[in-house]
Amino acid sequence: MGKRLPLVLLLLSLCVFSSCLSLVAMWPPVEYPHNPGSSMLVVEVANKSGQYTSALTNNGYTGWIPWVVDSQGNTVRFRLYDSGMKLDSLYYAENLKSGIYTLKGFIHIYSDMSKTPTLGIFDFNPYGNMPYQNRQEFTLTTPLSIELKEAEIVSFGAYYIKAVWKGGFSSPANDRWMINPETFSVETIPDDRQALEVLRTWSSPDWLSWLRNCSISDRVAQKVSTKEIELIPASVEVAVEKSSTETELDVRDLQTSSLLVIEDFDAGGWHSMAIRSNGSLWAAGNNEKGQLGIRDTSKHFQPIEVLDHVRSVALGQSFTLVLKEGGSLWVTGNNAHGELGDTTLIDQYAFKQTLGNVKAISAGNCHSAAITADGRLWTTGDNRIGQLGDGTLQNRNTFASVADYVAFVDAGGWHTCYITEKGELYACGLNGSGQLGDGTDTYRAQPVKIMDRIVSVACGENHTMICRGDGTLWATGNNEYGQLGDGTTVNRLSPVEIDNEVVSVTAGANFTLYIKSDGSLWGMGYNGNGALGDGTGVMHTAPVRIMEHVVAVKAGFEHSLVRDEEGQLWSFGLNSSGQLGIGSDVYYRDKPTKAFIWESGT
Repeated sequence: MGKRLPLVLLLLSLCVFSSCLSLVAMWPPVEYPHNPGSSMLVVEVANKSGQYTSALTNNGYTGWIPWVVDSQGNTVRFRLYDSGMKLDSLYYAENLKSGIYTLKGFIHIYSDMSKTPTLGIFDFNPYGNMPYQNRQEFTLTTPLSIELKEAEIVSFGAYYIKAVWKGGFSSPANDRWMINPETFSVETIPDDRQALEVLRTWSSPDWLSWLRNCSISDRVAQKVSTKEIELIPASVEVAVEKSSTETELDVRDLQTSSLLVIEDFDAGGWHSMAIRSNGSLWAAGNNEKGQLGIRDTSKHFQPIEVLDHVRSVALGQSFTLVLKEGGSLWVTGNNAHGELGDTTLIDQYAFKQTLGNVKAISAGNCHSAAITADGRLWTTGDNRIGQLGDGTLQNRNTFASVADYVAFVDAGGWHTCYITEKGELYACGLNGSGQLGDGTDTYRAQPVKIMDRIVSVACGENHTMICRGDGTLWATGNNEYGQLGDGTTVNRLSPVEIDNEVVSVTAGANFTLYIKSDGSLWGMGYNGNGALGDGTGVMHTAPVRIMEHVVAVKAGFEHSLVRDEEGQLWSFGLNSSGQLGIGSDVYYRDKPTKAFIWESGT
């Protein structure tokens, strides 16, 4: 074992888990109407691979924009709202005047890497006319038009884009982020009203204020002849114009075939949860503290449905946070330290509503974090080592605001990390192993700045993994089992670079898993009970390849869940309470096994 913690930390011995962030915006920051007659357009767009759809990539190097023009030929400016349920990527334009609007296609903007040596994700501006930005135009074979009336909200329908970058992170070429025109196609469902149905469920104050003056219409856009539209040439360096394939799909068939697809999921201490594409939340595993929210304490090896209308989920050691469609936060399970934030210290055995107006959540061992729509970070729960970041060492049983302009948060064992809208990484809490990465082993009750140009962070029990905008992976903190992946078992007080071409990372108690740009899953660290899923049970101090075709991964205390390109879930690791969701009481699995499986139609 590594060096012993001080006596005060032994009081935390029951809290031995780290959970990964579940980050989903619950509604866009819709402006108040400029006048009673202003209107709004929405367009739903997603990437598609087989039957699986995912949010479009929009980062510091590549992004998509709906190509909509008004009756004067002016391009309409849209905002992007990334959602984890029901809608993949919702583009919206508010405060529009009445008139004719036409969807001509989609514009892809990418960066010339030779001109952007320091470009990061937060520098990306898809509407700027910067020298590093190139533009590709992809037109629909038949554009769609609609007459927008006063005080009306109308959708152009749903669109599924298939396209391949020329290189991405895996290529050194300067045009790596250019879309190969031969790979582009788009499936259209112009009469899809799903976006409008979801809009009706939102309940934030800003949205309700908008609806006082606007009505959500059921009308859909209509096809128009391309001869009626005057195409506007690209105004920047590269313009590729290619007709898309337009496939008329039956939306009912699409919804039926995707019912079993997993949209979001998380791994807790000894329980797991997954959200299906219809918004239903399913749970498996330990339930002694009510963390499954089913009003009893029975554990479940076979997943059971526990809630509906869910967008995101975050699991702590023995408690659960759920984000529902309207932005409301619901909680259940252990509440000994106030981690549920419901103003009590009483365990809950059924879901209870707490905070509102929330867009992102994260659960640590015994504390919780949430980001509201205005970018404010709120925390509650165990604070004996300063992990709430409020400058004190006092536990809280209700959410308190601790930071502004926050874009991302992850709650770890006894520490918390968050990223500001400018890409600045801050950390607070326990630091005995260097998990905060500030060059010391001193705990911090007040957040300290660690690094810049950061896009995501994952907090383990006593270590932290960091993804930068250039695709590099960095690690700091406890390394007793090789969980940092630097080939040693030496703790690090400051972040060290581990790998590149990394797109996602998650941290378990004493192990790490991450995904590279080619879809491969890698892991390192503790491997008892199959924690790494490589079939060996052997500890690894350097990353080892585990499986292919992976798009998302979440690590719990000693087990993990993985989503593949088809939207199916796999699990491996400890299964002592049925947390793998495989319907079996086998103690562990050391290789990926299909999980959260239902019969067709259930």
